[in-house]
Formats: sequence, structure tokens, C-alpha cells
Amino acid sequence: MSEAQYTVVIAEDEELLLTNLVNKIETLDVGFTVSGKSQTGVQALDLIKVLKPDLLITDIRMPLMDGLELIKEVKEHFPLTQFIITSGFSDFEYAKAGITLGVSDYLLKPVDPEELKKSLLKIKTKLHAEQQNCESIFNPAATRNSPAAIAELLKNYFVENF
Repeated sequence: MSEAQYTVVIAEDEELLLTNLVNKIETLDVGFTVSGKSQTGVQALDLIKVLKPDLLITDIRMPLMDGLELIKEVKEHFPLTQFIITSGFSDFEYAKAGITLGVSDYLLKPVDPEELKKSLLKIKTKLHAEQQNCESIFNPAATRNSPAAIAELLKNYFVENF
């Protein structure tokens, strides 16, 4: 059985940095595949609605829609998506806003490959645990339960995860 591949959308307005980040993720080979890339938050949101990635890596400052607004929009529609913010600014207010939004990491540009790898592995562990949790609740045996028991399973799942 092959290792699960998780999908990533990258939003970065500087083309060179975008290409560089895509190459780093592909070179690290830690179970993530770049499924989409964009240079504005609006383009990224459109991609995310179609691709439904596991992870969004976004620059904090972009034209049309900044990274924080993008994260808010994505969380509203896809609450299980994970997030990494990249920025050329080590501004505490940005980091604080990211923490408030539940961002997994805040990486400074240029992104260090080892820091990126640590961040991706941490997110991979979290995604794998969530997947196992879902599979343990929503397994074929659960369908043999009464409707009331299934409703209780669903209620407990939502209380614990949302």
C-alpha cells in the first residue's frame, strides 16, 4: 500500500518565490503534492473551491485578497484544511492573527527547506490522525447501527472536531 498523498495549493504573488516553493515541496518528498498554484488570493480561493486541498500555503500580503482574508474564506467552506503562512515580515501582529485563525505555521521568506519539512511532517501527522478518526467513526460496520446510534456517533464527532 502506497503512502497517502496530501494535496497543497500555494498562493504567492511573486512568481520566482512561487516556483521555488513548489520545487521545495516536490523535492522534499514527504507525502505532499502541489495540486494548484496562484498569484492572488482570489485565484487561490477559486482553485481551492475546485481542488479542495488538504493544505494551503499562502503569502500574507497579496493583491486583491491578502492571506489572512483568504484563510478566513477557506475555513468557512473547508474547515479541515490546514494552513501555513509565508511572509517576508517577522511582524508579531501577523503571527498573532495567524494563531487566531488556527494556522499551523508561520514561515519567513525565503522559506528554509528544513523548516518547511518539519512543518509539512507536523501537518501530515495531524491529517493522518484526522483521517483515522473519521475512518473509525464512519466505517462500514457503523452503517449497521440504528439511526439513533448513527446520529449519536455523528453528534460526538462534530462536538469533538468542530
